[in-house]
Parts: sequence; C-alpha cells; structure tokens
Amino acid sequence: MRFRVSQRSLQVFELECFARVEGNFLDPAKLRLERMYRSIDLYEQLFPELRFHLFDARRPYSVPITVYGPLFAVLYLGQRCIAFSDNEWV
Repeated sequence: MRFRVSQRSLQVFELECFARVEGNFLDPAKLRLERMYRSIDLYEQLFPELRFHLFDARRPYSVPITVYGPLFAVLYLGQRCIAFSDNEWV
C-alpha cells in the first residue's frame, strides 16, 4: 500500500508560541501534551510521510518550485501543486 505524502505549512511564530506556551497554547501542560501526542499518533497512522514547511510570515515568502529537468517542474501553492510537463513552461 502506498501512502500519500502530506505537506503542511506552519508559521515559525506559531511554533515559537507553542514552545513558550503563549497565545493559542495557554492550555494546562497535561492537556497540551495529550493533544500533542494524540496528533503525533494520528499523523503517524494517516500520514507516515508528513512534511512540515516552516515559514516566517513577517518576511517575504517565495513559493517553492522544484524543477526535475527540462521536461518537468512543480509549483507548490499551499496544499496544492501545479505540475508542468511542457518544456516551454518549464
């Protein structure tokens, strides 16, 4: 069985707030840990090839582009991607 790779974008600011227990993450430590471990378990079961893309929303952000050669390229836009297989577009 082949699992789909899941890609998620996450702001660095949100990760920092989580680490400092600020903002949306003011829950008691026990509840926070339970939610974190539950999320880890779910992602390991459903998305074993999960990738996080961290970005800083306070700085200019460029859309990731991957070029696989002269005949194929992929432009990633959030949870979607556009694949180009025409050498003029690539």
